[in-house]
Amino acid sequence: MDVCERWAEWNRQRGRVPEWHPVGVVVDAQGPVVRRHYGTHGTVEHSPLAPGTDIAGLVRVQQEAFAERCEPVEWKVYGHDSPGLDRALTAAGFTAGWERSVLIVGPLPDEGRDTPSVVASDRSAEPPRQETRNLYGVRDQAERAWKVATGSRDPTRCPTRR
Repeated sequence: MDVCERWAEWNRQRGRVPEWHPVGVVVDAQGPVVRRHYGTHGTVEHSPLAPGTDIAGLVRVQQEAFAERCEPVEWKVYGHDSPGLDRALTAAGFTAGWERSVLIVGPLPDEGRDTPSVVASDRSAEPPRQETRNLYGVRDQAERAWKVATGSRDPTRCPTRR
């Protein structure tokens, strides 16, 4: 899977309800939007919005749903989201938070192998330093994070709904 395919997969995953979520979280899906109610606050995420979507109406419905529960809400927005979403959120009283980045990486050189490839160097006799990190462990961490985020055992497949 190349970077473009991974980007498209990430966009497809946005706004989906995972097979499982933390205990106590109430998840409510409505159209392209997924609301998560944590009891003290909530979040809104969504899949890419179709052209012609009434964004102001969509924002108003989400605000009403959270107002019924007396919960403040955070709407997760990305730079490539639908044009007009930022204006609709600002008009509804939302304020911009910090800028988030999305990291999409291409396959590692040993992807698909059971063990990482070993690269010999003239420094191989030196003991590893404290600050040295195993870059191949990043893939394992990413796969564990994927399982938590999507409820999927396999980071290359979409979770199924029951």
